[in-house]
Amino acid sequence: MNKIYSLNWEYSHSGDSERDAFHIPFENSDKSSTIFLNPRYKDKLPNRILFRANFNIIPDFDYPLTDLYVPILSDKMISLLTEIGDFKAIFTSVIMIDDTFLDEIYDKSGDLKPDLKTVSSYKAITIVNRENCFDFENSIYKPSELNPSIPGYVKMIVLKPLENSPPIFRIKEVPSMLFITEKAKLLLELNNIKGCVFEEVKLSPCDK
Repeated sequence: MNKIYSLNWEYSHSGDSERDAFHIPFENSDKSSTIFLNPRYKDKLPNRILFRANFNIIPDFDYPLTDLYVPILSDKMISLLTEIGDFKAIFTSVIMIDDTFLDEIYDKSGDLKPDLKTVSSYKAITIVNRENCFDFENSIYKPSELNPSIPGYVKMIVLKPLENSPPIFRIKEVPSMLFITEKAKLLLELNNIKGCVFEEVKLSPCDK
């Protein structure tokens, strides 16, 4: 049975207020946790996101912790996941700017100044895949007050085993959680991908 893991940020590596990068506000940035979570809001996504970043950490960390709390993946990490299998996602360009640069970052034309130290090897991703694998029988949860047929608060999540899932995905019952397959986890670890914490998810018991 192939294992499934939740993908989380590693909080202990940064000495910069526990964040690797802080975004420069953009339209709807106050709604980022919503618009990057659900592809129905793709028209509200920005063309790019600028971050002031700690260059002692960037670009060494592939899954940086930012104040937006949306998945920001290095191009290397995305490439490795794509090696395993296709997954549907919307990719938003990210530019990391050295946070020690304190002057105005734009020139008179409104472009980023050419002497800025930047890193552009990251993307914000909106995962489109929603896998139908939530185990209603074995998970521990309270039904939603608005719609009792779906979970509200989930205390313990149990997923049904998946045979041919994409390497990274979400589920509609707990859309805030991001999951990866065992094969994806092993490949990321083999390639020393930094910034990730993997927590094994309980799977439905096998039928006897």
